[in-house]
Amino acid sequence: MQRAWWIVVACGAGVLLLATGVRMNFGIFQKPIVSDLQISYGLFGFGAGLAQFLFGVLSPVGGALATRFGVVRTCAAGGVIYVLSLILVAVSQDGGMLTLGNALAGAAIGIAGFSAVFGAVGQAAPPEKRTMALAITTAGGSLGQFSVVPFGHVMMELFGWRGAMLILAALAALMIPLAFGLGRWAGNAPPATGAAPRQTTREAVAEAFGDRGFVLLTIGFFVCGFHVAFVSTHMPNYLISTNTGLDWFGKALTPASVGALSVAVIGFFNIIGTLAAGVLGTRYQRKNVLALNYLMRGALFMFLMLAPPTGINVMIFSTLFGLLYLSTVPLTSGLVGYLFGPQHMGTLYGIAFFSHQIGGFLGAWGGGFLFDRTGGYDAMWWAAVALALFAAAIHWMILERPVARLVARPA
Repeated sequence: MQRAWWIVVACGAGVLLLATGVRMNFGIFQKPIVSDLQISYGLFGFGAGLAQFLFGVLSPVGGALATRFGVVRTCAAGGVIYVLSLILVAVSQDGGMLTLGNALAGAAIGIAGFSAVFGAVGQAAPPEKRTMALAITTAGGSLGQFSVVPFGHVMMELFGWRGAMLILAALAALMIPLAFGLGRWAGNAPPATGAAPRQTTREAVAEAFGDRGFVLLTIGFFVCGFHVAFVSTHMPNYLISTNTGLDWFGKALTPASVGALSVAVIGFFNIIGTLAAGVLGTRYQRKNVLALNYLMRGALFMFLMLAPPTGINVMIFSTLFGLLYLSTVPLTSGLVGYLFGPQHMGTLYGIAFFSHQIGGFLGAWGGGFLFDRTGGYDAMWWAAVALALFAAAIHWMILERPVARLVARPA
């Protein structure tokens, strides 16, 4: 039973692999969906942004539901809703149905996604291994982006975007049996020696908002959401709009294929970056690693804007940005657990993630809105640079130490 917590980590990584990997296909489906349904890029971006927003709104709810009713029921229910949302998108005949499908998808991932899974992993893993366990779980989402996005692209080429979406819905159904592996050992970790009595959720939330570090961390996570949603939603269309092809080992790739490859490369290298963040988070202050992450993001966005728009430069950007893409997640979630302990970690991380998804809404919707009006994404890229510098500054200001209530220092 000493290693039983690894089962929770493995099943949690599987849930995030499917939830994240399937969702990331929406960006490469943007062009055919807009053309087929005769809608604007702004409306598509609004639907994607609404999904991001609801993902954030329901993340703390998902964490709280998992605490109250169990992570198995919570994640399984979210998986069912997710499958239904994908089917609705596949049969959409207009922008309204598409937007509703997007909304349900965001709600489903909010319920069954990071907060509920991280709450289970945070309680199941030993304190000294918690940050690394969270990094491995997060890497599951990156593996999904690397593997499921190319799969979705091939399915779209073979069966069209509607057929591909139905195939992805069948794939997402695997989230339901995986949910059963989350609850068998989750929540059985003994309380830390000398820890304070158990809190209510209300008390935990009040304590968190009274802590300056949590407030700064939550504000900074907004920027991560803006970056991630903008790139994942609009990178494929950005490459199509700039007609950026690529000679890939002697084969000429179209801009649409380069877009899918870019998203996959980001996902692959994010596996490495996320695991590296887990290691760095055990050796250095997490808030300093986060500050460096955002500084490097700003530099990469400037590189993409100032360098010639070639396929090679896109691959350089995708590789380096992949190392930074979701590596903020184990650092942020690990810092929440370090500051406040594991009991309400799912709920508190969900609150921080809500801020992340507000940024995600603006990144996804803003990209489409500005593209309709300007025909390009330059303003969004420069906004991403400015926000990266802001995030680096406020993370550096965080005081990384547990709240006074905790006598023992959780990892």
